[in-house]
Amino acid sequence: MELILFLSFFGLIALGIIMWGVNQLRKQQSHKIS
Repeated sequence: MELILFLSFFGLIALGIIMWGVNQLRKQQSHKIS
């Protein structure tokens, strides 16, 4: 049961990092266009 809780918590962190990374990439692309 603890393993499932740990995996879901780790997945949430991973998702946050991915979303932040995508956001940073979009900012760089918008800077290149303008």
